Amino acid sequence: MYCAQDHDLREELAQAFVESPEGREQVRFFAELPDSAVTGGYRYWWDQERLFEVADRLPVATVPVRDLTWVLDVQWRPNGLTMNELRCEGPRSPGWSRVVAADLRFPIVVAPHPHDCSDQLTVVDGYHRLLRAVVEGRILIAAVVLPACRRHEVLHRSGFFGTLNSLAERAPDLLQEARQVAGTILERPSS
Repeated sequence: MYCAQDHDLREELAQAFVESPEGREQVRFFAELPDSAVTGGYRYWWDQERLFEVADRLPVATVPVRDLTWVLDVQWRPNGLTMNELRCEGPRSPGWSRVVAADLRFPIVVAPHPHDCSDQLTVVDGYHRLLRAVVEGRILIAAVVLPACRRHEVLHRSGFFGTLNSLAERAPDLLQEARQVAGTILERPSS
């Protein structure tokens, strides 16, 4: 069934991809997003600097490692390894050095998962620290929980990712839509 709202969303996404240099740089990445990133990924884009500023003012808690291990099976990048695949490759993988160097004295940042009505948390920052905790057999990990009511403080507000954040408020399946729109852009003869 045709839905004008879906058409408008796709038009706005296409415009964001095509009209901004940052969007043009991201077309291939979004077109090739793996299914696990679309279904398990977070649908907001953080300003890393603001994220750390807000996280530094929030209390540090401990979170059971087992509650977060599901994110280790999400493939975030096309042809990339999941964190669990990285663990299996161990020292043979070029990314392993980041796991070994991960400093567990610094808490990870987690937030309520937006695709889920339960209390499931997802990792916003600290995947390598989480993997190191798993490898070391830790039961708990230090974490700052970013409450949903504070999310607006850390999001990109302008540029390509700011546009995606504003569209994400309207479209819970924005990553799927962005992947389809980016794929269509890549199929155009001038791309």
